[in-house]
Amino acid sequence: MIHTASHTRSMKVRIASLITSFVLSLMVSPHLSAQPKPEPYTVGLDYYMPAQWDYQLDERITTPQAYLGFQLGSQHVDWSQTVSYLQLLAGQSERLVLDTLGQTYEHRPIVSLRITSPHNHHDIKRIQAEHLTVREGHLENGPVVVCLASSVHGNEPSGVQASILVAYFMAAARGEQIEHLLDECVILLIPGMNPDGINRFASWVNSSRNLSNTGDVLSREFSEAWPSSRFNHYWHDCNRDWLFLEHPETRGAVALYHQWLPHLMSDHHEMGSEKTFFFSPGNPLRVSPYMPPQNQEMAAQMASHIKDALDRLGSKYVTGRGYDDYYVGKGASYGDVQGTVSLLCEQASARGHWRQTSRGVLTFPFAIRNQAASQFAIINAAWHEKDTLQHYMAEFYTHMPHQQDDLGILFAESPSRAVTWHFLTMLQHHDIRVCRITSGLKKKEMQAATHYFIPFRGNNPALVKSIMEANHSHFADSVFYDITAWTLPLAYNIQSRTIDARHLTLVDVAPEQPFPEGRIEAPCLSGYFTFNTTEFYTPAFIYALQEAGTRIWADSLGTLYVKADAATLERQARRTAVDLHALPLPPDTTRLRPVRHPRTAILCTTQSNPTTLGTYWFLLDYRQQMQPTLLNFAEAQKSRLKAYNTIILSTHIPKSDERAALLAQWVEDGGTLICTGSASSTLRDLAMPSLSPLQRQKNDSLSSKSGFPGGILEIRLQNSSPLCWGVKAESLPVFKNTTTAFQPDSMALYTFSPEPLSGYFAPSFINGMGGTPAVLTAKRGKGRIICFNFSVAFRSCFYGTIPLLTNAILFSDQW
Repeated sequence: MIHTASHTRSMKVRIASLITSFVLSLMVSPHLSAQPKPEPYTVGLDYYMPAQWDYQLDERITTPQAYLGFQLGSQHVDWSQTVSYLQLLAGQSERLVLDTLGQTYEHRPIVSLRITSPHNHHDIKRIQAEHLTVREGHLENGPVVVCLASSVHGNEPSGVQASILVAYFMAAARGEQIEHLLDECVILLIPGMNPDGINRFASWVNSSRNLSNTGDVLSREFSEAWPSSRFNHYWHDCNRDWLFLEHPETRGAVALYHQWLPHLMSDHHEMGSEKTFFFSPGNPLRVSPYMPPQNQEMAAQMASHIKDALDRLGSKYVTGRGYDDYYVGKGASYGDVQGTVSLLCEQASARGHWRQTSRGVLTFPFAIRNQAASQFAIINAAWHEKDTLQHYMAEFYTHMPHQQDDLGILFAESPSRAVTWHFLTMLQHHDIRVCRITSGLKKKEMQAATHYFIPFRGNNPALVKSIMEANHSHFADSVFYDITAWTLPLAYNIQSRTIDARHLTLVDVAPEQPFPEGRIEAPCLSGYFTFNTTEFYTPAFIYALQEAGTRIWADSLGTLYVKADAATLERQARRTAVDLHALPLPPDTTRLRPVRHPRTAILCTTQSNPTTLGTYWFLLDYRQQMQPTLLNFAEAQKSRLKAYNTIILSTHIPKSDERAALLAQWVEDGGTLICTGSASSTLRDLAMPSLSPLQRQKNDSLSSKSGFPGGILEIRLQNSSPLCWGVKAESLPVFKNTTTAFQPDSMALYTFSPEPLSGYFAPSFINGMGGTPAVLTAKRGKGRIICFNFSVAFRSCFYGTIPLLTNAILFSDQW
């Protein structure tokens, strides 16, 4: 190497600097260098290890502490650390294979770990294929399949930390029992179902904690900022998404489920810090009618292994009450209608590291140990109850009702091809066979729309019914852990019914259908095209053209007009499924009204329900790509509000808040205010009609408890209103989960048959709600207020009502 003069001078400066630093270090006060350092509450690895097996740990397998630099429980492990450590273990052990299930919105991998003996791994495709023949009623003798899923809520971290321990143990444990267990089990470990939320919570707690372990519950460590890391990127609760499958987190988990059809599955959560540990079964009065009667007995039998494990630790627990298995769209019940025995585990949450409770100090390591003990116990249950679980699943598929007849579910396509595509894709994600009907229906039906059929034969009728049927039947109890209605055809505004298919000609719908492309006619000399708002992604089409500077007009009937170069129109039409029709002559635009270019703000307050705002954010950003702004209302100023012509408000703003007057003035100046949820109370201060709240009434045959379960009602529409443009129906199923009622005077009214379309409502509620408005609209100055009295975009799956919201954003100035 050649040393230049400048290089020599640089070396001299660096050496002098090092000498100076060394001399200064010798001059540091001995009192400072010797001061005591805070030591986080830590435990050894033995604290977490299971007691039910004889084993030794292979020292060649890297421990969590050796890799992370700290013992589990002394700090929260973030997602990148979790995945990189699991990758290391999979590289060190032939028992572990790491798979990727998908990617989150923040581009984090969603992973699963397949754990079994090396011999099974080498023969895994045969084992998997033979196991799946159980759907044909075959009794199997191969390995039992058990799946453990954790931390779908990001701020419930003990599950993901326990999964790290289970992965390490299964890689490192040596002994005759462990070898037999791995030969007879295939363990599917989903260490964390919400990587984005897990990462946010780890960052919050690790950066807010006291290293000296102050357990004061008022500490910032235990008061995570709104909207919290419970949810995924778009503030959705993915534990409610197992049927809807709107998000990659649950699509990945459901794909893994159907690839393997586990005999036993567990879902690991956390609950309030003042509680202990809950495990299934839950309340026996709140069980889905689609689950076999033996399911709860099997759950209790498998959960006895958790009881034994917690008894050995001296940990307190509760079972048989509290949570329920009515809604099958969550992780702890999805498999129960498919021959799996599913268990819910809920650990009292430290929500930090070291927390004072009425029961004493609750530490993060203690929470992790209970979760790890339950996961080890569930693996042990699968191993020891292998024959029982395999017989149960075989019996489930052998004796499924309707499996041998020709019944099934008929449904018609939506007027929106994109909605039909979403519906078919959702069904296929559930491994449901769908057929297109080519003949056999009445000629009038065949000409009106394409029809599809879901046969019970060859499918799982319990799962099909759970998704497709109106799930209102006899309710033994009126209290539910979640919603009472989730009928997906109603959510998509798709007509369906049960029929006999013997007279039908059917063709299977191919999997992974491409998204439908819009069509554009060859342009005429005028250069103008028309289109309508029937397609679900019309807002995305309009917004993209407006961003490019293209003007769009509307007539009084909802027909839209546009003039732009054909290449631009074709590109946007293809991606949004919008069809365009060429006009031979240019329209008289003086008789048309321009469609305004929306600039939408979603107002965020610490009192807002994050999941409600998350549905609007997801819809407008991810689905329609309309570039909404999440606006912190605490910082709202008049000058800032002027940047938006549409504001969505979901929370009551009290009259005493000076920003209520600011909002009222913004409307006066020409803004459109869209109110949902408790925001309707704000309207009293904005000269809107008064509200008449209806409270849930007691029914002698049903328990009267707090809370209001969600159900599906029907509203009648005024189709001439711009709010209803593109909705080709006189009535519409809507999701209602609040008791608020409006004074009669509106364009859209609730209408009822003797029962709701789906779900539980107290009779007194139905009697009081009938005939009251579903939507209130009013002019104020130059602006308009639109208030929805139902969940207009419930969990992002109500494709039927979402157009009402996007129409309100686009066309509020059209009437």
